[in-house]
Amino acid sequence: MEQNISLKKYSTFGIGGRSRFFISVTSVAELTGAISEAKERNWSWRLVGGGANTLFADQDYQGLTIHMAIKGLESHDKEDETVVKAYAGEDWDKLVKWSTDRGYFGLENLSGIPGSVGAAPVQNIGSYGVELQDVLAEVEALNTETGVVESFSPEQCRLGYRHSFFKEPAGEKYLVVSVSLLLRKKGKPVTHYRDVEERVKDIEPDELTPERIRELILDIRNSKFPDLGLVGSAGSFFTNPVVSTDHYRRLVEQYPELPGHELEGGDRVKLSTAWILDRVCGLKGWGKGKVRLYEKQPLVVVAEPGASAMEVKELADEVQEQVREKTGIELRWEVTFM
Repeated sequence: MEQNISLKKYSTFGIGGRSRFFISVTSVAELTGAISEAKERNWSWRLVGGGANTLFADQDYQGLTIHMAIKGLESHDKEDETVVKAYAGEDWDKLVKWSTDRGYFGLENLSGIPGSVGAAPVQNIGSYGVELQDVLAEVEALNTETGVVESFSPEQCRLGYRHSFFKEPAGEKYLVVSVSLLLRKKGKPVTHYRDVEERVKDIEPDELTPERIRELILDIRNSKFPDLGLVGSAGSFFTNPVVSTDHYRRLVEQYPELPGHELEGGDRVKLSTAWILDRVCGLKGWGKGKVRLYEKQPLVVVAEPGASAMEVKELADEVQEQVREKTGIELRWEVTFM
């Protein structure tokens, strides 16, 4: 166990104070041991993974930070499918590349998402027409109260838009240790998302392999997201809001071109936060101090070197206020503030 470790390198924002105690765990036994020691010493504790969806506070953390570093990959072939079990500390995009290199369908549209495998079911990550719930087979998670690893079916995970059972009060005592995914050896690419549709229209269907789709997705992402080697960011900072059909109709009267996706049931509509930030609020590229909304994608908050968590929070608060005033929508953070 280490002491007084800077948390900046454990977040893609590159922001944060120090943790008084710190440990990287590479097995479930080490994870349970770290939690037990924290309880015995009456320390507060928290788990971090790849830090791609985390904003650490500027102040030092006086408890124990546990870094998830349990790695490993197992695959079990079936006739037309394969089940891949990945441990929580694995890099998500490396898992995606592993699958597309082998020609497996299922994860290719989720290429380029930063972070660790363990965060994927917690967030129900998704992009370009695909969500984790489309391929999830099972999640194993440690019950931090009993020390027992339990299995969860997709139904038990209660996956929704950027939501899962693990975000609910009853699920907060569980820490994901592995994720099993059901991938297809033969499949039909998901290309209905507008940006993807544009890029595949001149490509022959039999050329749309998982590897080719991955290349296209990475090209799209590189055109919209900043280089994390130059600036800090956590990707999409806000979720897309879901409003009632009546609320949507009122907004369309004021903003006729406002896009909306009607959800199952017909009484709710999912809106585009990026469109609202750009076309309603005029905030694309707007910033304060060393933080701003990215010029190519206003859903992304960019932090220049030396930026503080307080600067990010103040900018996010002001963005939320402007959206609230002009649309009546309460934007929610996708990023977790620690």
